[in-house]
Amino acid sequence: MIHHPHHTCSGLTIEEQSSTVYRETDGLQSGTVEPQGSPIWGQKWEEGQNRVEQVDESGYRQEVEHLEGWCGKNNLCINVKKTKEMIVDLRRGRHAHLPLHVGGSAVEVVSNYRYLGVHLSSNLTWSNNTSSLVRKAHQRLYFLRRLRQVGFYRCVVESVLCSSIVWVSSGNYKCFQEWYLDLRFPLAPQNAPAAGHVVSSKQLQSYLSTALSSAPHNVLLFLQDKLSVDDFTMYAGVFGNKQDSAFSNLETALQSSTSLLLPSVFSSASAALPALLQEQLDTAPLYMDPETLGQLRLNASLPALLIFRLPYSSGADMMSAKEVLSGNDEVIGQVLNIMKGQSVPYTAVYTALQPSRVIEEPSLAVRSVGARSLLQSRRAGPPAPYPPVEFKERDSPCILMWASNLAVSQLRSGKWERHDLTSKTFGEGVSPKLEGSYCNETHSRLVLNYGTVLGFSPFKLIFLMSQRHYKVSARRWFTLDRVQLEYDGKKASFNGSRSIYAPAEYSYRCESVTSFNYPQLTPHSAKDNANDWRISFEDFQVQGFNVAGKEFSYASDCAGFFTPGIWMGLLTSLLMVLVLTYGLHMIMQLHTMDRFDDPKGPAISVPQTE
Repeated sequence: MIHHPHHTCSGLTIEEQSSTVYRETDGLQSGTVEPQGSPIWGQKWEEGQNRVEQVDESGYRQEVEHLEGWCGKNNLCINVKKTKEMIVDLRRGRHAHLPLHVGGSAVEVVSNYRYLGVHLSSNLTWSNNTSSLVRKAHQRLYFLRRLRQVGFYRCVVESVLCSSIVWVSSGNYKCFQEWYLDLRFPLAPQNAPAAGHVVSSKQLQSYLSTALSSAPHNVLLFLQDKLSVDDFTMYAGVFGNKQDSAFSNLETALQSSTSLLLPSVFSSASAALPALLQEQLDTAPLYMDPETLGQLRLNASLPALLIFRLPYSSGADMMSAKEVLSGNDEVIGQVLNIMKGQSVPYTAVYTALQPSRVIEEPSLAVRSVGARSLLQSRRAGPPAPYPPVEFKERDSPCILMWASNLAVSQLRSGKWERHDLTSKTFGEGVSPKLEGSYCNETHSRLVLNYGTVLGFSPFKLIFLMSQRHYKVSARRWFTLDRVQLEYDGKKASFNGSRSIYAPAEYSYRCESVTSFNYPQLTPHSAKDNANDWRISFEDFQVQGFNVAGKEFSYASDCAGFFTPGIWMGLLTSLLMVLVLTYGLHMIMQLHTMDRFDDPKGPAISVPQTE
């Protein structure tokens, strides 16, 4: 590329000087070799012993000499200081290159060169070019950071909205400021939960995500030790005594802005609220009091999570619950006034770690009978069942399996040796190894890895499931295709697709799944190792697709439609129908008398033939 100067013999920069390209290949077979290199000159290639080398650079150097002669004829000269040479050599190892001379001076060899704003490298990578683009982007972001520091919104936007503020009195200016903040950052409309519904952690997270999508990211979290809806009923003046209300500041804040009330939230969800807000805002929480907040200057453009801990006590030797709640309400009022005084928009959340009143349901052991109560002792109920085996893919459960009893048996010397796997699979503090498990939209694989089982180490129990769409039923079904045992380098495969199946959105449940007693699992073939094994699952339930949470979906039971109870009902109904039919038949056979005796007339004589 040549730049024509205004003066004779001014510096001419040759910006594009591609040099010789060497290529070395291992195990090159005979055939046609297509040379690759600089487009400005011809190359001569020879094929030798497993390598191809360029042996002639005369064309390249003649092209440079021709350019130098042309410049001399046209009263131009090449500025050697600004001329650069880049050598692209992709061979292994380092190789020496003869220098290129222009006007008796050697041209400088560089490994990187900037051409039309693009950074080219001799190793044909783009790391230098990418780093340059990142530096440019950071330089441009500097202006945005400066605009945030100088208050761009207040100077450019808010000055237009509040241009007539000089005609507003001081009292009205405060009202105008509150109205402006509420109008500028309204809460997104959300449907309140139904009466009696308890909000879970996931639902609370959904409420927060929706609210913070449009609300200010300066969040004030008033976290009380205990709180219930009954506290508002008893102390908030809902019976008409507004002057004696313990939540006057809170009521004023709710009336002057948009709000959302969640009457009942799980304690675990409330306790995890600081962590949820920290995740939503991507900032660390700050625990403070009104005095510290008054000395702090908040930046409206940066998110902040300010947590205020509030006490709660109803003991006889301390202040009453109403007095404590009134003091907490004053703290809330002070914090809100400080935020309004700093003209910083905010979102306030008022909740507690635990409920202050817990309604306990009466036990089934204590029942009222007439005017008396059964004062029998309360017996401990059955222990809670252990959780199912859960496999997660990307922190989301996708396979669940549970059984009250899990056992395998092997035929040895004509006897079946049984091994119980329940204690190694389920129970409190038991977490089986699930290496090798996976799940996707069409296939699922659950692998239970055990140590030593019946002398085999390691021992694996594998469940293979799949789902597909069936046109006849117009829905998707999943099947437990196989159950495999892997031990000592061998496999034992049981087929279960003909008996173990359910709709894809359901789970499968069966009281007993075995391979020997009314078998639902059959050996894969007559020569398979499964013929020497037995599998038994009691109260078996599995779900390999469409898992939502840690609980099974609606269960499709393995019991057939005609259960013993249904057969008994059908036979009883049939017997009753037969009795009814016999009775109707007897009634239809009754005949009334068609001849009557008249006392005034002759006597009726009935022949014996009739």
